Amino acid sequence: MREVLDRLLEGLCTGLRGDERLLANYQGESSDFVRLGRGRIRQAGRVVQHYLDLELVEGRRHLASRLPLAGEPETDAERAAAALSTLRDGIAQVPEDPYLNLPDDGGESRRELEAELPDPEEALSRLLDLAKGLDLVGHWASGSMEYGFADSRGARHWHSGRSFNLDWSCY
Repeated sequence: MREVLDRLLEGLCTGLRGDERLLANYQGESSDFVRLGRGRIRQAGRVVQHYLDLELVEGRRHLASRLPLAGEPETDAERAAAALSTLRDGIAQVPEDPYLNLPDDGGESRRELEAELPDPEEALSRLLDLAKGLDLVGHWASGSMEYGFADSRGARHWHSGRSFNLDWSCY
């Protein structure tokens, strides 16, 4: 997703006018959740969500917008361009912010924590086999989280990680 965001932001930044500055924050998640009760799976679900927060800065004025990403480069580029246009249309209506303080250095960082996650179906199947006849309750969560920040002055920061958690009690 990092490369897709880089291309998306490059496209947006090439269209900036005058002293406009664009800041972008990305959050993404792909996770499995399971609720356990009385030794059985009571509720299972999957969350896949990706959001991009765009903030347009012009002088001491700034305005932000949040948009969900579809994961389709053309669709996401169209949505982001429309959001930037809306921000551009509204920024003159916003009062100047005397406390606006933005970094001038670009900077780059990248941290990707790769972990091999257990297969949720296999792990839960083994867990439920071991808990036969017991009152097992709890929650299972596993998946990946991603965060990114970029701006039109060259800042690029990325963090991603994968993990799982089992919180349980047995009687």
